[in-house]
Amino acid sequence: VLQVTGERDVTYAEIAFRLADRLGADRRWVRPQSYTARGLPPGMAPRHTTLDVSRLRSELGLTPPPVWDTVDAVIRETFRDA
Repeated sequence: VLQVTGERDVTYAEIAFRLADRLGADRRWVRPQSYTARGLPPGMAPRHTTLDVSRLRSELGLTPPPVWDTVDAVIRETFRDA
């Protein structure tokens, strides 16, 4: 079993800003909040959200796609008929 993930971490806020830009929405509607502002206790946020893809690279010679290519593809597919 190999994990396929993006080549780097991006925040939910970064993705929300990207989505707003792609849809022509006002970025002011995106209001990032920290997990502590949402009432979660300190230490509950994961330090890293991507998984290790070193085996994907070393054993199969594959490189994960750029994260923004993947995000943009999902946006296009999700909103293509909207």
